[in-house]
Amino acid sequence: MLQEVPKWFRKSTLRREMYKMLFETMNTGEERHGIPLPFLTLSTTRWLVRGKVLFNILVNWMELKAYFHCASIHGAQDVRYKARLLWEMFCDDSNYLYFVFSSPLVTEFERVNALFQSNNASPSSLLLELDIHYKSLHNRIYSEQGTLLPLNKTDFGAKFSMECNRLLSSKNMASRLESIQQRCQEMLVELVSQVKMRLPENRGLFDKLSKLSPHNVLTQLNRPKFNELPFPHLQESLELCEEQYRKILYHPWNNEEVFSSGIPEDPVNFWASIKKYEEGGRKPYEALARYALAALTTPVSNALVERIFSHVNAVKTKVRNRMKHKMLEAILRIRTTLIMSGKCCKDLIITESMLEKFNVGMYEHTRSQDCQSSKDDGLNALYE
Repeated sequence: MLQEVPKWFRKSTLRREMYKMLFETMNTGEERHGIPLPFLTLSTTRWLVRGKVLFNILVNWMELKAYFHCASIHGAQDVRYKARLLWEMFCDDSNYLYFVFSSPLVTEFERVNALFQSNNASPSSLLLELDIHYKSLHNRIYSEQGTLLPLNKTDFGAKFSMECNRLLSSKNMASRLESIQQRCQEMLVELVSQVKMRLPENRGLFDKLSKLSPHNVLTQLNRPKFNELPFPHLQESLELCEEQYRKILYHPWNNEEVFSSGIPEDPVNFWASIKKYEEGGRKPYEALARYALAALTTPVSNALVERIFSHVNAVKTKVRNRMKHKMLEAILRIRTTLIMSGKCCKDLIITESMLEKFNVGMYEHTRSQDCQSSKDDGLNALYE
């Protein structure tokens, strides 16, 4: 259903228009007035789309059920069989219960997943979010002693329980509800197991990284000690970094130009500004800032690497398959720099030095010809 329903509407404008007319006919009130939600296409590589596909189908369940019933009767001869199969799936209350159960569950997973794909997320906050997510899932199916709860005490969700009570009057569903709940419980057990596998073993490392945040460094209450900071082997000079750590607390940073717009909450932006700060031609906190920035490069996910692979696939296509490694690297550097700095290519300011370098000497074949001509001159000199 997740694959076939979006595929049905993806390449046919006429089908989308027919569904729009049916939707407006069935929803004449103001509660759901307007154009129906779009049906996103399911993808195995786009991690944050599955929940949207589930939700869109669930909120349009009755309209889709009526649409495919009409399509199975009045549609073209070659699509009636497929439309009838989809209509029968929408008529099955078991499928509806599975959608009701899994939609909020998958949406919550995608929310946590999106946090780990952010560029400037705090490692400690991500660890806390993942830990809370694991505990909330665990308590839905396990008791305080760690034993699996019976089906009647398992937390399947309020809406799922309401729909089960509504369908109890049906003779066909009364005998199937237990098997449906059993499958839903097995899904929860598997989810708990998968999240537990992703909890980091060295939890103290991410807690120590939070000690480098501006809130902890510039506070006099419960300020971390210097020996509690992570990765001491990254410090260029232990004594120098320790002395700078003592003094940075008492510096009036609110009056400095590097923090004219306020002290940032992001640790990377904070320490980058500290590294640029100069006083009397010297940088009094450069060693400490270099250490903090090196420690904060600890990756919390591989989302950034995955994005680089996506950029490579978008740049080096089948049409541009002869692109050399140097050109590909240059394009990737430009794209990632623009993304990380929050800028757009249309805002690029061309400098005079750029224009001077924009000549025929920028091409590889020109430099190779110059080298070849110099070699030929040398050979000719030998025979003179």
